[in-house]
Amino acid sequence: MTHSVSIRLFGAFRIETSDGVEIPIRSTKLRALIALLALAPDGTHTRAWLQQVLWGRSGPELGRSSLRRALSDLRRCLGETFDEVFFATNIDVRLNQTRVEITGSPSDGEFLEGLDINEPRFIEWLMERREQAYDRRLRMPSLISARLSPSICVVPFAPVIQDNQSKHLGDLMALEVTRVLSRCPLIDTISHLSSRRFQLTTLDVATLRQQLNADYLIFGTIRHNDANISVSCDLVELQSERVCWSRQMDMSLKEISGAEWAAPRDIAQMALETIVTQSVQAVQGLDRTRLKVHQRLMAAISMLHQHQELVVHRARRLLEELIEEFPGHAILHAWLAKFYVLNANQGWSTDIQGDAARASHLAQQALAYDPACSFSRAIHGLVLSNLHSNFRGGAEAMDQALETNSSNALAWLLKGAMLAFSDQGAEAVLCTSKARNLSPLDPHKYYFDCLSGTAHLAIEDYTTALRLAERSYLANPRHASTLRVRTIALQELGQTQAAQQSAQEILDKDPNFTVEGYLQFHPAAEFQSGETWARALSQSGIPLR
Repeated sequence: MTHSVSIRLFGAFRIETSDGVEIPIRSTKLRALIALLALAPDGTHTRAWLQQVLWGRSGPELGRSSLRRALSDLRRCLGETFDEVFFATNIDVRLNQTRVEITGSPSDGEFLEGLDINEPRFIEWLMERREQAYDRRLRMPSLISARLSPSICVVPFAPVIQDNQSKHLGDLMALEVTRVLSRCPLIDTISHLSSRRFQLTTLDVATLRQQLNADYLIFGTIRHNDANISVSCDLVELQSERVCWSRQMDMSLKEISGAEWAAPRDIAQMALETIVTQSVQAVQGLDRTRLKVHQRLMAAISMLHQHQELVVHRARRLLEELIEEFPGHAILHAWLAKFYVLNANQGWSTDIQGDAARASHLAQQALAYDPACSFSRAIHGLVLSNLHSNFRGGAEAMDQALETNSSNALAWLLKGAMLAFSDQGAEAVLCTSKARNLSPLDPHKYYFDCLSGTAHLAIEDYTTALRLAERSYLANPRHASTLRVRTIALQELGQTQAAQQSAQEILDKDPNFTVEGYLQFHPAAEFQSGETWARALSQSGIPLR
C-alpha cells in the first residue's frame, strides 16, 4: 500500500494521511523539522544544517543526538508512512516530495502560526518566510516544490587588496546589481540583507543553496587603484556549480557617483540574458521533464516572444505540458491564454472565435486558482480588450491588477495599449512610459517599445512612435504589431516610399493581411484611432480586401 501525507503550513500546522486522518505531532521541533524539509530544494537538507537551525544553542554533539532522537520520534508518529515519506542518511535528510502535498494559503493564517522556537537560526528562517507569505513562491502550495521563477543571489564582491574602501565598493556593487535584478518580474532576487551574510572568501555553495534556496549566484572581485576600479564577476548555476559566464570590466571612480552607473545594470542584463538563453537551449534536449520547472517556463516565455510560428507553437506545447504536470498554477494558465492572444494578433489563427473562447477560459481558470495574482488579472484584461473588444471589462481587470501590485509593469503596458486603442492617447502615453520605467531590464523590451509606440500614434506624435517602432524592430523584426506601428508612423510623416517598403514587409510575412481584416479583428476598429491607422495602412499599399 502506498502512503502519502498532506501538510498545512499556513495557520495552525497540520499533517494528515491521504484519507484525511490527522497525524498527531505535538512537538514544535518535529513540526519545524517537517516544515524546513517541505520548503527545501528537492526536499533535502544536510544533518549539519538542520542541527544548526533547530539545536544550534545546544552545540554540535547535543545537536546530533537531538536530531537522531527527533527522527526516531517522527518514525513512531508516522508508523509505516515514515519510510515512504522520509529518507535519512548519515549526511542528509530528505522529504519525498512525490508523497507529500502542501495545502493552504496565506488566507488561512500566518505562516506556521504559533510555531516559535528559541533558536536564532530558526527565528531568522521563520521571519524571512513570513515576510514572503505573499510572494509567488509561497502563494500557491504547489509552487513550494515547483518554483516558476529562478532565484538569484548576489554576494558582496571581494576586494583583491584588503582595504576599507574596496570592501565598501564591493558591497555597494552587490547591492546595486541586486536592486537592478529585483525590477525584473521573471526572476526572484534574494535581498541584499540576506545575501551579504555570505563572503566570497568563506563561501560554501551547498550551504548557500540550502539556506537561500537559490538557483544562481553572482560573485566577483573588485580592485581599487587611485581613480579607477577593475571588476571581475562570474555567474554560477548552483545545482551543477557550473560557471555560466565570466566578465571583467573597468571603470572610473567618478562613474559610481553618477546618476547612471552602468556597470550594475550591465552585469544584471548579462546575467538575465544568459539564464534565458540557457533555458531555451536546455529544452531542446530530448527529456525536458528532467529540467527544473522554472527553466521550462522561462524557455516557453522566451519562445513566445520570438514570433516565429513554429517556435511559438512549441512554446504552447511546453506550457500545456507544464499545466498537465502542475494544474494548480495560475501563472501557467495565464501565459497559455497570452499565447492565444498572440496567435490572433500575429495573424496565425484559423479560428479567431475559438481562440478567444480558449483564452477566456484559461484566464478565468488562472483567476480561480489565484484571485490575487496581478499577472493573471492583467492577462484577463488583455483577453477582454484584444479578443472581445470589451474595453470596460478590460479596464476593470487592469485596474484590479494594479490595485494588487502597483509595480506590475506589464499591467501598466497593457492598460496603456488599451487606452491607445480607445482614443485616450494622453493617458496611454503616461501608462506605457511608466511601464518602461518599471521594467528597464525586461528581456522582451521590444514589446514595451512597440506598445509605447502605439500610444504615441494615438496622440499623433509620429516621430516618437517611429523611433520606438524602429528600436522594437531592431530587437525583434518578426513582431507584426511593430511592423504596423512603423508603417503607420512612416505614412503619417509623409515618408511614402519607406512606408510602402514597410507595408510590403507586412505582406511578405502575412500575404493575407488586408485593411478589411485589420478592421474586423483589431480592438481599435470602432474608434477614431483605428480608422486613422487603417487609412494610413491603405495609403501605404496594404490592399483593402
